[in-house]
Amino acid sequence: MLKINKKFKVACVQMNSRDNIDYNIFSAKKKIHYALKKGANLVVLPENAIYMNKNNKDYIFSSFTENCHPGVIAMKNIAKELNIWILLGSANIKFKKKIYNRSILIGCDGKIKKRYDKKKATYWIIRGKPVSTMKQQF
Repeated sequence: MLKINKKFKVACVQMNSRDNIDYNIFSAKKKIHYALKKGANLVVLPENAIYMNKNNKDYIFSSFTENCHPGVIAMKNIAKELNIWILLGSANIKFKKKIYNRSILIGCDGKIKKRYDKKKATYWIIRGKPVSTMKQQF
């Protein structure tokens, strides 16, 4: 039997995300570079790494379709440029009049490999205003 001994290093990144998308992307990129220098193959970013909003009204302004989301685009480019996998903990993604808190796995080729819409909170957009619904069993 052939024995393969390959190491796979995962870096979990701590961030202090703000209500500034450009700042958060810049901060995440610096941390991803650091993790790569330490030998990481996969970098795991936290929930709301790209934008931490202060209230529900901000969900509309910080949400984009997946193809147009500046954070998703930036992480795809960084993954490809650095040849590293990135798990974006979550981003606010608009899809069919809803805003999803979506986790996105990006391969080292810069392509999205998997996505997961978190079930706990969904925001509907009704007359231009977000309405929160909680689906959780205890």
